Parts: sequence; C-alpha cells; structure tokens
Amino acid sequence: KQWYQRRVRGHGYMIKGLERGLLGTCVGEKRRLHIPAVLAYGKIGDGKNVPPGADLVYDVEVIHIQKGTIPPNIFAKIDLNKDKLISREEMGAFILETGRTVTLRGQSEIDNVVNEIFNLEDINEDGFVDLSEFSGPKKSKHDEL
Repeated sequence: KQWYQRRVRGHGYMIKGLERGLLGTCVGEKRRLHIPAVLAYGKIGDGKNVPPGADLVYDVEVIHIQKGTIPPNIFAKIDLNKDKLISREEMGAFILETGRTVTLRGQSEIDNVVNEIFNLEDINEDGFVDLSEFSGPKKSKHDEL
C-alpha cells in the first residue's frame, strides 16, 4: 500500500473512475474506490506504474474541499464540426494547433499520440470519442455544445 496526500482537481484532470468515485463526498468521508481499467488507464496503462488493463483500488479520505475555477471546454475546442464527436483528424488538428508538438517529430509522431489517446478514450471503439467517453474538461458553466 502506498499512502500519500494529493490535491485533486476534478473537471477532467483525473482518471474517470476517480472523478466519478469522489462525486458527492463530504469533508471527513472515507471511501474505497474500485476502479475498472476502462475508467482508469485502459488497455495501455499509464506508461510508468500502472500496467495495461489494470483495475485500481484507492482508499481516499476527503480532508478539504475548495471550489475552483471551471476550466475551458476542451471538448468543444477539439470538436471542430460540432457534431459532438471527436474524430482522429480533429484530435490531430487540436494537437498541432495548441503547440503540443514541441517534442514531436513529424506527422507519424502526431498519429502515434492520437492513437494513444484513442486507445484510452474511445471506449466503445467506434473510431470517435463522444462526450461521455472524453476525460478532459467538457463543459463550462454556461457553455452549450
């Protein structure tokens, strides 16, 4: 068992299972969260400590809750044609547009990154990431898709 204290951000900054498992918690509450791989790091793991296909168990205690700012709606920024589905092409364009190619070398590397993202996010394997599958920030306070 590893014990450590961590700040939890929410709004799509954590794995889906942890975010869902913490919904409705109160200060002082303790929970054991059993998170299936599909709501954690999926078929590819995290590349460091979590192997592919691993289910996770977290023992959590809520020490403090602080209201934060609502992050920008990243889903809407990626979904260029506003069909509420993110395609591989839209994801690749977003990666290029946001400058996340600093360490990448060419289109084949961008394709590899998109493939890794889709391995994690495209849960139903239909070739698109829909709103329910997307683990990043989805909806701002007054943002309609």
